[in-house]
Amino acid sequence: MRKTLLFLLTCCFLTGCNTVEKQQFFGTTQGSYYSIIYYDEQNRDFSSDFDSIFKEIENTLSLWDENSMIRKVNRNEDVELNQIFVDNFNYAMRAAELSEGYFDPTVGPLVSAWGFHFKGGMKMSPEIVDSIRSLVGYKKVRVEDGKVIKENPNMTLDFNAVAQGYTADMIGDFLLSQNVDDFLVDIGGEIMVRGNKPNGKFWTVG
Repeated sequence: MRKTLLFLLTCCFLTGCNTVEKQQFFGTTQGSYYSIIYYDEQNRDFSSDFDSIFKEIENTLSLWDENSMIRKVNRNEDVELNQIFVDNFNYAMRAAELSEGYFDPTVGPLVSAWGFHFKGGMKMSPEIVDSIRSLVGYKKVRVEDGKVIKENPNMTLDFNAVAQGYTADMIGDFLLSQNVDDFLVDIGGEIMVRGNKPNGKFWTVG
């Protein structure tokens, strides 16, 4: 009887140790929400790692942070670009090329004039729009030797349209580097997904 009980307790213990629990984290970043769900055989908590990734991206690309790298670039301060900035610049420029300029990361001056970035937009007229358009044009800016080169120093950059997708990719790449193969990352609606649930069902969104 004792041997049978010991055997059953051992099986229960081993089964419990092998249980893969769902890890799920919610929060806010980049002016929106994030949801990260993954299954890890070691049941590890990567929340601090996620926070570090979010902070690094915010410090680089946030238009709301006066001290972010992109705000310094827009003010023409002497800044050595990091890889996050260069990656997003390249992605934005590629999107601009593929869309023949309909997507343009230099459209910031027009966006601000209309009052979409901050409160207090200008009273617009066709003449004002035409004058501001001289500050817009993705072909007028480039990265060279780790610096942003602008044809007009009043030009500004805005990577908000690609930053959340980039963040989802970074979180996904981090999980893969930790040998986590089953996850769903959602950053403000930008999705990166890998694998499936332990019961074999596919991930569902929405």
